[in-house]
Parts: sequence; C-alpha cells; structure tokens
Amino acid sequence: MRHSTAIFSFRPSSASDYLPSGLLLLLSVAALSLGAGGVAQAREQTFRFPLKRELHAVAANGAAPAPYTAEKIGASTVPVLGITGRVVISRRLMWVDEGGQLFVEATIPESMAERRHDLDVYVQDPRGAGQAVSLSLRGSIHYEPGRKPYKEPGTLPVDDEVYKPTVTTADTHRVSRIFVFPDLAPGPVLTEVHLRGAHSNDWEEITTEPVEVPAGGRLHFGFALDGADSRNQLPIDLVVEARRVGGVDGGSPKDPAVVTVLSRRAAAVGASPWQDVSEDLAKLAGKKYRFVFRSRPVSGDGASAPGVVWGAPGIEYDEVRRAFPIVLVVSLDSLRTSSVGLYYKSGATPVLNDFFDSQGAVMMQASAQAVTTLPAHMTLMTSLNPSVHGVVDETRSLASSIPTLAEALHKEGWRTAAFTDGGALAGEFGFKRGFDSFDEGAALEVSPQSADALERATRWLEQYSGEPLFLFVHTYRTRPVHVGEDAGDEMVRERQIAAYVEQVRAADRSLGKLIEVTKGRVVEDKSLYVVTSGHGEEFYEHGAAGHGTQLYEESLRVPLLLRGGRVEKGGRYDTEVGLIDLAPTILDLVGADVPEGMQGKSFYRVVHSGRSLEMPPRFAEAYRPLRLLQNGVLTDWQAPAYSVREGSYKVIFHAGGKGELEAYDLSADRRERRNLVDQSRPPDWVLRLGAMARGYPALAAKTARQRPSKVELTPANRSRLESLGYAH
Repeated sequence: MRHSTAIFSFRPSSASDYLPSGLLLLLSVAALSLGAGGVAQAREQTFRFPLKRELHAVAANGAAPAPYTAEKIGASTVPVLGITGRVVISRRLMWVDEGGQLFVEATIPESMAERRHDLDVYVQDPRGAGQAVSLSLRGSIHYEPGRKPYKEPGTLPVDDEVYKPTVTTADTHRVSRIFVFPDLAPGPVLTEVHLRGAHSNDWEEITTEPVEVPAGGRLHFGFALDGADSRNQLPIDLVVEARRVGGVDGGSPKDPAVVTVLSRRAAAVGASPWQDVSEDLAKLAGKKYRFVFRSRPVSGDGASAPGVVWGAPGIEYDEVRRAFPIVLVVSLDSLRTSSVGLYYKSGATPVLNDFFDSQGAVMMQASAQAVTTLPAHMTLMTSLNPSVHGVVDETRSLASSIPTLAEALHKEGWRTAAFTDGGALAGEFGFKRGFDSFDEGAALEVSPQSADALERATRWLEQYSGEPLFLFVHTYRTRPVHVGEDAGDEMVRERQIAAYVEQVRAADRSLGKLIEVTKGRVVEDKSLYVVTSGHGEEFYEHGAAGHGTQLYEESLRVPLLLRGGRVEKGGRYDTEVGLIDLAPTILDLVGADVPEGMQGKSFYRVVHSGRSLEMPPRFAEAYRPLRLLQNGVLTDWQAPAYSVREGSYKVIFHAGGKGELEAYDLSADRRERRNLVDQSRPPDWVLRLGAMARGYPALAAKTARQRPSKVELTPANRSRLESLGYAH
C-alpha cells in the first residue's frame, strides 16, 4: 500500500525537479524569455490603439465645458453637443403632483405663432438633488394655430403618448399639457420648453473647448435637421470651422487662422434622418483649435428654417502602444465535456474547436476537485483541495495566509483583472485577493440569460493596454435551468439538454468576441489561453439533475484547453490532471515562481513537450444539501461525499450517510454502471482506494494551515446565490 502522505505530495519548486540537469541552463534561459526579459522583448511589438478625445461646448462667459446631453432622434437616443435654431420660450419651476402628474405651459412668440410647432419639454429630475444633473428631454407639446380653446383644461388627457394644446381667451398663443411621469417624486422640478426651428439671428453657432489636434486625427460627429414640419421650410447651411488658438491673427496661407472642415447645404425632406460625418484633420495636426458648429437659413424668414441637432463630436486617432503578454483564463460554468467538440462530436463550440484544435493542448482526462462552483474555483485559484482551503460553502472566506494564483502573478509584475457575475464567485469569499480590478457586474440576480461577464470583459479589454495582463473570467451563461418536471420521459431529458446546448453555443460566440480582441494586441508567443469549467452537469444519468451532490464523471470531468507560446500545438493528452494542478502549471508556463504549499502538480512538461508524467491520485468533494431527482422532486441528502481516482480506478465514499462505498473501473465501465463493491470479491485496488477515501477528511484537516473566516454576504450576492440554488 502506498504511503498515505503521497496523496498530498507537494509540487516540486520548479521544473528542475523532474528534468535532467543538463537541461537546466536551457530552461532558465527559456523562462527568462517570458519573465523580465520577455516583458522587455515585448516592448519591440506594438499595435495601434484607437482613442477618442471628446469635444464639449463652452459658453462665451468662460464657464466650464458643458457635458453632452441626450436627444431622441427617430427611435434612437443620441449624445448631443447642442442645438442651433432653437429658442427657449419657458424656463420655470413647476410642481409634480402625486402619481407623477406635471403641468407645463408656455407662450408662443407672436412672430412665430402663425405656423405649427412641436415644442420639446425638458425636465430635471428632483431626485438628483445635490448632484450635477442636467435637463433631459421628457416629452413634447404640439401647437396648431387657430385651434379652438378648451373650456375645461382639467379634462386634458394625461396619457404620455397623447397631447393636445390648451388655448385660453387671455392669450391665444399659450400652450400647455399635463404629463404623467411615474418616476418623478412629488415636489418642484425645473422645466424648459424649447421651440424648434426658430433662428434668432443670421448665424447661430456652438463653440467647443480648445484641443490640440493629434496626428492622424479625424473629426467624428453627426447631425439631424430639427423641426416638426418639412413643408415650406427653407434649406439651411451647415458649416464646421476650426479656429486656431494662440496663432497669429489672420494667419497665413500656409497656416490659416480659420479652416473650414465642413460646408454643406441641407433641406428638410420628410423625416430628416441622422447623418454621421467623418472629416480628416491631417492639416491641423500638432496645433490647438476650437471647433465651431454653425447653421443659418439660406434666405427669407429664418423662423421657417429647421434647426440643427449637432451630435457629440470627438477626435478619433490611433496611438501606438506596446503589445503585452496575456494569461487569459475563462471558466464556463457547468460545461460538460460532451458539449465540447474537441471531446465529443458536438457543433455547439466552433470557436473553442477552431482556436484550440491544431494550435493548443486538450487535456482529455481533467477533473474538478469539487462539484459546486465556489470550492471548485477556490481550488483552481489556490491549488489546494477544498477541505484544505476550507471554503466549501457560502459561509466561509479564504484565510489570508493562503496565497492565490492572482497574487503570485501580481508579485511578478502582471496586471490582474477578473470579471464574474458574483454569486459563488463573489469577492467576499476571497476571490478578489490579488486582483487590481474585480468586476462582479450589476447588483442584480443572475440567470443564464442575464449573465454577461464575457461581454463586460470584452469591453474592458478593448480599452486595455499596458503591462502583462492576467485576466480571469467566469460566467454562468452555460449554467442550465433544470425545471421541476418528471424527467423519466426521455423526451423531457432531451429537451432540457437541447436548451443547454443552445446556451453553450451562445457562450461560445461570446468567447469568440473576447478572443478576437486579443488579436494584434498581445505578444502571442509569450501569452497563454486557458478555458475550463469548475464542474460538469448531470442530466439524470444517475437519477438526478444539476450538480453538487453526486461524484460521477458527468459532474467531475471538465474540459481543460490550453494554448500559448510554450504549449505544444495539436496535443491530445490522457494524463489525469485536476483543476488543483492548473495554477502551478500556469505559473510554470509563464516563468513565474510557484508559491510554497500549493498541493497541485504542474503538468508543464506534458503540454510543453508531450512527455509523460505520473500524477498522484486526485480527490473530489460534494457538499450541496439538495438533490433534484428524476421525478422532479427536490430532496435532502446526507452530505458530504468524497471520491478518489487513480488511473482508471475510482472510489466514492458517502461519508455523510452510512459510509457506503462505490467503486468503478472507468476503462471498462465509462458510464459507472457496475459497482465493483457489490461483487463477492472486489479487486484489491477497491480496498486500497477505499481506505484512502475514508482517511481523506482527517488528512485534509491535518494539512489545513489556517481555518477559513466567516463571511457576511452582501444582499445582492445572497440574492444571486439563492437564484443559483446555493444559499440556504
């Protein structure tokens, strides 16, 4: 019988412990290529990083630049610099009554009262008291000349989609409307009424703050003609000028003080669509300018010409940035190997198949050390068995003395960032340790339909450049929803699996977008990509659905895919590894030091050169208290359970029940149907592994260095855990 402590043998301090000494010098040089020397070499590779410098409007009195506002153009709401050809005809405090009713009134100027108008109503939400809250467009009032007055203004409709004018005998040009804004609290609000298409002088203009034009810059903005009635409206001239700041008055032919960037004549024909404009600023590079957005009617009475909504302008340009190495680790929750095309015939993962097939390494026999998300991922981060790190449920947080993968990389100079959807990956459990940035998303309940960690990570990475980056992403997008219906019917089971496969397919597409962002930005031969899962998922293969209570292969076996400059291309490996081995392997692959005490064993030499490696037995644990049975009933079970696997031999020990054992030879019984314990004379390995499984809890408790601390969850994360079926 093997000595029991062998199952907890600590990983060697470096690859030198299992490589011939003659290779040590070469390995040291190779390690430097991704350590400090590799970072220095990365400086030689660059990429063009897109940037945008916003241009905000400034007032003539020197006030601070005004932020962009929002305007509804057609069905879209767009950011806006400002509007020319509008007149504010009313600005006053009005009172919001119970139910959000707000009465707004204004008077049409005599010179403009002979034609119809749409007047826009802007409201400042009173709940923004004490904050810089700008007016926002909330509705409109229609004015039609010659409309007869209403005798009883109190009978006005309050439907926000319907409006009618009120004309009084005292002033035939007065309009009013009762709005209903349920989100407005009772009390005073500031209102403004804007009359569209009213030009107060020859040229109207909006001037931006000064900006030094960068090389290669392009001015991007948009515009729309502003007016309710296109009939008999005059065309309007649009001009955008760049006015030199700090230059010689009048300038010179080679260096003019004023440069016309855009000159266009536009007319209102039907509904004026939004138009985007992009103008090259190459001639202005290196000098400081203000941009002036101007409009005026071509001829005749300016009051009959449309106004202009000027979209938020910005100067877009590329900046040369240094390419950076990346370690990208993505965990797709509840991902079964049977749904990944690199393991079985499946069309649900074309991105994974294409990215890792010929260019990466596929670990064919990878397993989790727990079948619930929280302890499984804590094992991934710490390289400790769940009972050793102690974070086995949502009541505990990682002890401060235990190092993590993120901390190890951070000490080596890597920038670290994580994107999760909270819940079982909440920062309170200790996951945020070592991360410069830890994003758990909005404080909402998580469901497979709402989880968006992949999308948030993609948007963040699009804006990143700088130091070598470790990016960890965990999403519930692939977590299936098991309905409480009788799954004894095979059609019910197939329908649930089909829905799950569609979730996997959607996550695969999102992962593709994240990977796409890295192209051209990272130093590929010094980067590492890893995709895995914390556990698999059951669909009644052994009478239950979900995960967390049974230690069969459909829950324990997980995909584990690696690709990078030091990973051999196109490898398929049957070496039995666990998530416990991933952290030391990653650190070896990037040439970083492995913290003392990690229990996992690096399989660096397997994926780097394809050589064989003997791995110790791997344990797994189950703690979830509720089990969904095939008849749709949710029932308690006696936790915990433990399993141990050595080669193709596997034993499950039901420690929380009557201490029963199950034993399977996976080489002959892949589906775990024949329990060898039931034989009259079980094989010798059953007794040996059974003893290891029974002794595992005591050995784990002895190995644990510090007890985890208790944790108080935020209400948001407790809600997330409850929606995932964990908190109880």
